Amino acid sequence: MPVARTSKMPSKIVVHSFMRETGKTNIAAGLAHLLAAYGERVGIIDADISVPVLHSRLGVDAKGLNYAFNHYLMGGCAITDAAVDLTWDDAASHAGALVLVPASMDHAAIRGVLHQDIDVRILNAGIEDLATAYSLDVVLINAPAGLDEISLSCMALADVLLIVLRLDKEDYHGTSVTIDLARNLKTPNILLAVNRADPEYEPFEIRRRMEETYGCAVPVVLSAADEAAMLFAGHATVQERLAHPLAALLQALHQKAS
Repeated sequence: MPVARTSKMPSKIVVHSFMRETGKTNIAAGLAHLLAAYGERVGIIDADISVPVLHSRLGVDAKGLNYAFNHYLMGGCAITDAAVDLTWDDAASHAGALVLVPASMDHAAIRGVLHQDIDVRILNAGIEDLATAYSLDVVLINAPAGLDEISLSCMALADVLLIVLRLDKEDYHGTSVTIDLARNLKTPNILLAVNRADPEYEPFEIRRRMEETYGCAVPVVLSAADEAAMLFAGHATVQERLAHPLAALLQALHQKAS
């Protein structure tokens, strides 16, 4: 179930949460793997500068990286210099690809980005350059939690904004604020993913109440067990893809990006 493009540029899917500890980064990594397993050419950018852990979720050792997304934003390299091609060794058996642009673990590189203004045009130009270099179908952006300048810049570029939330009062309010901001930014499509839900609650009822509250589709309600199961090494049979915890979300993304 590919995420279709309406033009030569890739679909841009921004994964965001208002609160930390929602499992946002795990979901972004799981989506990247699943999209690539379905044959998509996927780029994933870690824009969560202050919590740079996406590379570890994708099995990349930060010690071997010369450049990162931070260096691109500060003008220190081309975005392709920071790209890590994670396409499987037996790529001939797969139509898809997976390319990561990690965030830096270096304190100076983190401070350098957090203390400068982020130009949306630079972010968009980087996405275009990465997409051109690797012929990407879709670019996932793991945005920082909260509503800082980088998060808002990512939202402004999104074709689809995926907001991850927990069943928590602070998250309810923050998600409402985030949705209002995204609508003001003219974000064309907004989806919600409820994560780490108590398995005692009925997912259908959670989905109904969230959709009623926020006026956005909620394709998936995930438990902690679902989250643990969603990260796999990239190799998946058709049956495993269909049973993947994020399969329903992938179908919704396909519909929104078509």
